[in-house]
Amino acid sequence: MNRQVICVAGLAIAALSTPAFSQIQLQSQPTGPLKRMNMNLATGVITPVVDSGGTIQALVNEVQTVDNSAFSGSFFTPGATDEFADYGFSTGSNGPVCEFTIGYATNEPDDLLAPPVSLVIAFYSNDAAGSGNCDGLVYSGTGLGTEVARFTVAGLPGDTTPGDGIADAYAFNIDLRGNGAGGFLLPEGGVAWSYEVASDVAATGPLLMTPAAAGCSAPAGNPAPGTSDCFDIFSPGGGGGACVGTFGFQTPNIASFWMQILQEEFPAPAATLRDNGTNTATLTAVVDTAVVGCLGAACPTVTIASAGSILDFWALSRTSVPGVPIGVDGDLLIGLPEILFLTGPAGAPLNVAGIPIACDFIGIEIFTQGGAVDATGQISLTNALDYVIGTP
Repeated sequence: MNRQVICVAGLAIAALSTPAFSQIQLQSQPTGPLKRMNMNLATGVITPVVDSGGTIQALVNEVQTVDNSAFSGSFFTPGATDEFADYGFSTGSNGPVCEFTIGYATNEPDDLLAPPVSLVIAFYSNDAAGSGNCDGLVYSGTGLGTEVARFTVAGLPGDTTPGDGIADAYAFNIDLRGNGAGGFLLPEGGVAWSYEVASDVAATGPLLMTPAAAGCSAPAGNPAPGTSDCFDIFSPGGGGGACVGTFGFQTPNIASFWMQILQEEFPAPAATLRDNGTNTATLTAVVDTAVVGCLGAACPTVTIASAGSILDFWALSRTSVPGVPIGVDGDLLIGLPEILFLTGPAGAPLNVAGIPIACDFIGIEIFTQGGAVDATGQISLTNALDYVIGTP
């Protein structure tokens, strides 16, 4: 298992309604020290990050595929509920996104009983992303592309010392694991990602980053490359808004908004044969790997060979046993009860219909065993095949 990084060329954001390309004079606001926190989106539980320096700590099976976290010390308040989009390219992993990190600052007073800040974060797949913007003037862009995920991240803390003129700044690692679900696929290639402020748009906004590469320099009069970066505004927010235009900040070394993406990278090993020598029927893997997000013929598939069979079956379990006689031909090699039981005509392939894109499933072992029934009702059990669920 190991983690990877999507290389995102940082662009930027703001809330204006001027068409076509415009530069925006950034009205930055000071922030206090950056507070690093974790939130499990399924449970809403918030915990502090123990190591408050450096980037978030990747697990052994994760790859950081987007890193746009060079904090400039500034933030801006959008003043509108529009969607502010940035573009780049992802490389290095086809595994599901199980964590991402956002950054925001706020002057909205904190409330321990009802934390006030709410943000909407969306992710898009777009082959043209990173090389285009929606108005087509800066580059020959096509807009956001295909939405692959959208999350409302609510219950975030506000300003713990309101009235002092210094906004509290947070970097939140959002963990999508929990309840056997969570995660989404972000294909390699062009990506877009966006922020919307769903709470007080006059008091809360994303942290601004320093440009990672040359910025908008196509239209005459733009700042020099490296001092500005482009972003798009779509109105209204929610993923269906029209392109308002492409914008950039005039302030040197201010561009884009905080985003880190971590994708699981755990190649699925081949199924392992397990046989105690007593079973006469044979279970053979046709598709011998199991990956999250698979469907139909791409999922685990087997065939069963047993003399005289009129019906084959395949059972999948979360546990295994070393070999237990149960009064049939062959020993039981998986634990009961099974989690899935499939049947089919003799010799026909049996396969799992699909495996969800669920981060919690990655690394789970699935123990399987087949069997056959002949015309007299005699049951013959096969060897076992054990799968470990991995990533594409």
